[in-house]
Amino acid sequence: MKRTRIFIDPGHGGRDPGAVANGMRESDIVLQVSLILRNILQNDGIEVIMSRTSDITLTLLQRTQMANNSDADFFISIHTNAGGGTGAETFISATKQQDRPFATTINDNYVRIMGLRNRGVRLDTQAFVGSLHVLRQTRMPAILVELAFIDSPLNNPDVNILRNRRNDMAQALSVGIVEFLGIDLNIPNVASWAVDAWYWAINYNITDGARPIESVTRQEAITILYRYNLLAYQSGFGINPNTSQIDIPNADNWAIVPLSWAMSLNISDGTRPKDNITRQEFITILYRYTMRLMIDSQAAATLDTNIEENEQNNTFNDVANWALDAWLWAIKISLSDGTRPTDSITRQEVVTLIYRHTNRL
Repeated sequence: MKRTRIFIDPGHGGRDPGAVANGMRESDIVLQVSLILRNILQNDGIEVIMSRTSDITLTLLQRTQMANNSDADFFISIHTNAGGGTGAETFISATKQQDRPFATTINDNYVRIMGLRNRGVRLDTQAFVGSLHVLRQTRMPAILVELAFIDSPLNNPDVNILRNRRNDMAQALSVGIVEFLGIDLNIPNVASWAVDAWYWAINYNITDGARPIESVTRQEAITILYRYNLLAYQSGFGINPNTSQIDIPNADNWAIVPLSWAMSLNISDGTRPKDNITRQEFITILYRYTMRLMIDSQAAATLDTNIEENEQNNTFNDVANWALDAWLWAIKISLSDGTRPTDSITRQEVVTLIYRHTNRL
């Protein structure tokens, strides 16, 4: 059976940087997102061909000829928008209206996951240039995705997303592609509210995808957070993961480095590594991590850790005094619903909290 083949076209490149603003070039952003997207789709069993994998110059004719000669089933051109607006939109050719369901599935999943304004699916005749060659001259279903506005006012999320969340953009695009193709990701026992987070965590090696509904130990939870921080650090807004190893009684060897890192930052005291961790304990660890992140990275400035006095006076049954600020913070920024603080937290709950955390950056 022939595998689905997708042709990915990172816009611009070489002598043509595309839109340039806020210290970024469109050609660089879309190339990095496209390369990450390629890896994700390949892991899902999809064959991917790209118009470029480096910073080279290609004409529009070269792109469409490559796509048409590739025997690809779908064509996706990836761009950033310009003009001072906000949000994401996806274009199809006015001559290929049958491409709308493909575009809608990808666009709607993307804006939902990234938290961007949904500008919808538009015809290429509505584009600034009047028509889009790569959509009209390709023989397969074709879309052009505008990820966000590179020159958006800084009070909008666009610039921060384009600068700091390229892994997430690729992941969000892949969710729509996989949904449209009807690919079974084979992740049994995962709750519907955790599927996006679970899929994201597997793709970025934050978790192995096993035992989603089982309770997680303290060393497992901190290891998941450590792997997430590695991803964030590689994207320019995490905490330095390098640390000296500490002798930690009862910890497994694979957890020594993450636990040492957490202890060096005063995120965790490193005790009882094999005990199950409660919801309030993990949220407190995540809160402490965020406090350190705000010191080390400007990108975390949107993660409000301020607790008003009237909020501090709120009482929650079973919430320990040492966890109250963290608990209120998690509710305030919609990380948690604030229930069952003393229950053991599951693997899918830990992953979902971290996934929501990265979507707040």
